[in-house]
Formats: sequence, C-alpha cells, structure tokens
Amino acid sequence: MLKHLNSKCYIVFMILIIVCFYCSTASAQERIAYRVEVVVFRLLDSQFPPEAVPEPRDFTEALDLVDRQLRIEQWDAQWPRMTEAQIAELAVSPPLTIRASNFPEIEGISLIPDRSEQMSNVWRNLRLSAEYRPEAYLSWQQAAEGDFPHLRIHNDEVILVEDSYADQRVAPPLTEDENPPWKQQIFFYDLEKGQFSLEPIPEPEYHYSLEGQIRLRRSRFLHVDLDISYRLPAPSTLQGLSGPPLQVRYQGYQTFTNVQSRQVRTNRLEYFDAPVLGVLVWITPIERSDETDAR
Repeated sequence: MLKHLNSKCYIVFMILIIVCFYCSTASAQERIAYRVEVVVFRLLDSQFPPEAVPEPRDFTEALDLVDRQLRIEQWDAQWPRMTEAQIAELAVSPPLTIRASNFPEIEGISLIPDRSEQMSNVWRNLRLSAEYRPEAYLSWQQAAEGDFPHLRIHNDEVILVEDSYADQRVAPPLTEDENPPWKQQIFFYDLEKGQFSLEPIPEPEYHYSLEGQIRLRRSRFLHVDLDISYRLPAPSTLQGLSGPPLQVRYQGYQTFTNVQSRQVRTNRLEYFDAPVLGVLVWITPIERSDETDAR
C-alpha cells in the first residue's frame, strides 16, 4: 500500500514539474520578440522575360506600417491647431471617434524606422553595385507568438492611382487653418444598421513599381512568407487625332515576381532568390519592450 502511494506521489510530482516548466517557457516566450529587417533588390540587366499582365496586383489589403505611422504623425501635428469652432463642427462625429477609427490599436507589432548596422551595410553595398539596385526596405518588431498580418512593402515609384472619391474631396487648403484633413468626410450608409454615419473619405489607392507583402510566422519553427512583384507599364500607344492632346494608354504591365515560403533562422542573413528580384531577411531575437504594441 505504501509503495503504491509513493508511486502516485512521484507521478503527481513529475506532472507538477512538467507544468511548471511549460508555464515558465510560456512566460519567457511572452517577453521575447523578433526584429525583422527586409531588403528587396533587383538585377538591373536581366535576360529573363517578364510576365505580361493587364493590371498590376493589388496589395493594398496588407498592413502598411510606414503609411500608418506617417498618418498618425500628420494627425498629431494638426490636432493642437484645432480651434473650439473647428471642434464644434465635428459634433456629429467627435474627433476622438475619428482618430480611433483611423488608427486602431495593433497588437504586438510596431514599425522600426532605423536600419541596423548589418542591413545598412547590405543596402550600401547593393547601392554601390553596378549589377543590383536596392528597391525597398522595411523593419518591424513583433512578439514571438501570435497571428500576425501580412505587411506591405513597396518603393516610392507610383505607377497607378485609383481614387473613387476624387470628385468629393475639397480643394487643397490655402493656409494651414483652412480645410484641414478632418473636414475630408463623407456620409456612408450602413446596410446592416440601416443608418448613415459620417466617416473620413477613403484615401486614394497607390500602386508602386516594386510592391508586395511579407509575413513572419511561427509554428514549430520560424517561417517567412513573401509575395513580391516588380512591374512596369508595357510599351504604350498614342490614340486620337493628330496633334495634341493625344491620350496615352498602357498595354498592360510587364511583371517579375518572387513568391516563396520557407523556414528561416535568427541571426542569419536569409536569401530568397528569384531571376530578377532578390529578398534579404535578417531576424534578430530581442527582449520585448513595453512599447511593442503600436498605437
């Protein structure tokens, strides 16, 4: 009988040890984060033929951390200049409500604007090379665990602008106090609630020559999923009567892609190769700060 009790105590003791181990591991994971840096570059003189597509792919659904941070900074710069009269104009839609709807909280992920020394050297070497051209850089911090979204990455060369609300925007301000951004609003009808609401006019959608999405995820191991495209307007034709103005119409887009998903390791420069587009990823494990969550 005593031997049987000792056996049960031993089993309970081992279970407690295992539970404590996993609890401590989970607690440690909560304090671990990853800094992810991405450089996208292209080969300048490639003989690889492009794919012809009628329209560039739309990556606007991916989370653009750079654009989001820029809009927060612009809003914060405008906010202190609001007068009481301007605030009163927003009675149907209080300013704090507008701000909350424009910039919702993002759990566990935030933009890092500065390059590390490692990736600064990579960017400089690519820039000095006669064969390659760095096109885009993105750096962010995220927690070790979580379901994180695809992040948008792009260069600064706009190839297409889609603006469904162009005719409803007010004229640009003559001074800093006229027609501020919070006046750019429009009524929307909610079919489910059966009511109108005053919302900011959606921004135009910009599409860039180098654009795509990337995500770091963790299952048993770390994985990177990326989908990057480099596209340029195909040769155009001029249509209309002789003499100006003639209408320029693009005959589709010439596109190169790099679509991959594979396991990666930390503290190692990971290279995702493709005939024209290359992607370099550097992941560094760091202790998660209290300000990891973006605003």
